[in-house]
Amino acid sequence: MLDSLRNRAGKWLLWVILIVVGVPFVFWGVQDYPSFLGGNYVARADGISIGPGELNRAFESQYARISSLFGAKFQPTPAELAMIRRETLETLIQRTLLLARARRDGLRVTQAELVHAIRAVPAFRSGGHFSPALYEEVLNEENLTSAAFENEVRESLLLGQLQTGIETTSFLPPASVLSRYRVLHETRPVRWTVISARHFLDPHAVTDAALKKAYAEQSYRFVNPGQATLAYVMLDARALRKRIHPTLRDLLTLYAEEESKFTSTPHWKVAQILIAERPGPDGPTETKRLAQHIVAELLHGAHFGVLARQDSSDTQSAAKGGDLGWLTPKNIPVTLVRVLKRMKVGEVKGPLPTPFGYQIVKLLASRPVKRLSFKSVRAKLVRQYQAKASIRLYHRLVHRMANLAFEQDTTLKPLSKALGLPLQELSGVTRLGGSGIAEIAKVRQAAFAPSVLAGGLNSQPIRLPGHHAVVLRVVAHTPAVAKPLAAVRPILIRELAEQNAQVAMRKVADEIAASLRKHPGSTRVAGFRIEGPLTVTLSGAPPENFPPALVKALFTLPNPARPGSPRVQVVDLPAGQVAVIAAGPIQRPSHLQLTSKALATWARPAQHDDAQMEMQLFLNELERTGKIRINQKALQNAG
Repeated sequence: MLDSLRNRAGKWLLWVILIVVGVPFVFWGVQDYPSFLGGNYVARADGISIGPGELNRAFESQYARISSLFGAKFQPTPAELAMIRRETLETLIQRTLLLARARRDGLRVTQAELVHAIRAVPAFRSGGHFSPALYEEVLNEENLTSAAFENEVRESLLLGQLQTGIETTSFLPPASVLSRYRVLHETRPVRWTVISARHFLDPHAVTDAALKKAYAEQSYRFVNPGQATLAYVMLDARALRKRIHPTLRDLLTLYAEEESKFTSTPHWKVAQILIAERPGPDGPTETKRLAQHIVAELLHGAHFGVLARQDSSDTQSAAKGGDLGWLTPKNIPVTLVRVLKRMKVGEVKGPLPTPFGYQIVKLLASRPVKRLSFKSVRAKLVRQYQAKASIRLYHRLVHRMANLAFEQDTTLKPLSKALGLPLQELSGVTRLGGSGIAEIAKVRQAAFAPSVLAGGLNSQPIRLPGHHAVVLRVVAHTPAVAKPLAAVRPILIRELAEQNAQVAMRKVADEIAASLRKHPGSTRVAGFRIEGPLTVTLSGAPPENFPPALVKALFTLPNPARPGSPRVQVVDLPAGQVAVIAAGPIQRPSHLQLTSKALATWARPAQHDDAQMEMQLFLNELERTGKIRINQKALQNAG
């Protein structure tokens, strides 16, 4: 059903698409922005529409992901960009089909599950705990509302439920597990040779006619990147502090709210006598009675230090007459803090219950709490008030920026004037880099978005780290221009020489294969030595001289048609090589003992493989029955 979208050209980028884009459970940006690209949908699946804006956001998100993964190496051609867009649409269609099926099956995500998932996101945690303020800040930086983000999390959890349900119901009978295990212990004799394209590489054999023809067909690959000049308005929360002038009442209110920051911490010098709880059924009673007796002695004039050395169970402090040194509220129990706050120097309190027994304390000295005067901290209060108020003002102005950028969507002058922000300009921006704000990928992504670059519209506010926001527009654009043949001549010569070498290598491989079919015992053909014979099995490591990449190909070949005549095959290898293998008949083990424990161990990976296959088959069936419709005109306009 999706075959019309798939391009199997075999380019280097395809494996990137399959890895980065091909996962159906991806968070896409969900903030809408006006689009005048034509058509109200680019695709429909199961009656659900996918709009041009949704596709563009997904495409731009994936472009940014791949670009960050490969850096400067990622220089896609127009054909490769179109390929990313098609694969992105396929992913969106798959996601839509899976969500529709999950809802039809009655799957639900509870509020508790949603909250738990969001609280577990590391980006929202500070000091090991979920931070509501950090949650709001991160969403603001990504230009997401909490409702939109929570909906995306809910849908992702829903997809996870569906996938788990399919994979956990996959069942592999023990007989199938045993059969697979036996297959892995099959053996097969083989002779082989490996041929490398470098043996046939001859750049001097490339003709001018071949060069010109290749350039005419592939000039789109060699382009100087297009450059844009941006006009932009930058909102900086730090710069907004100059606009904030707190009143005396504002500062006094903040002074009262932040009292603890302008108040010194109390310190108490304390001595203790700790009476550890006695063992036995009467232990608690005896312990309390002893503690009360010591308190009575102290009240009748006994020396605290002498009794501490004599009776305290805390040997470390007892050696110092019970002296614990200077204590603060941070390093002692709250119950003791309450007691010390009410004590006078020289006073004794106790017995006080503790988890270890009973404690008798004496306040030896104290440092009273001191509060800094309002006058001495006024300048600090002004800066603190401005810092907090500027963040609140920043978030209000970002929303106003969005409205102004939309209301006057082909100019930034009204926005600049209304917010009192300078209109700035930046040139030399490409898809891959730039200076200033263009060093940030999301800025370049916004500048080269279709609605901004081709549509001539303002971008929506782009939130940047450090509470910055930018609205930009493209005021000049130099399209990409193909490089002349002279500039790319070395590249084309190398590529054509490699292609010619591949053809020559394949021709020799076919000659060797034909010879081995007629003369299986040959040891050298067309100048290449025929290795072997060796016996290979699927289980364990292959023989030392046998290429591991050939093992799977060896066991997928059928048995020879005639006894004594091998099955010969040419097999592609990585790094520009091919192999010719001449395989004998597969030998199955006559008997194989397998314990139940070994069978169970082997069953786990086999079960996992089957579960993944079940999921893929399920997705294939959804695509087959999902009534998918592609609006080719809207798709073309969206690109």
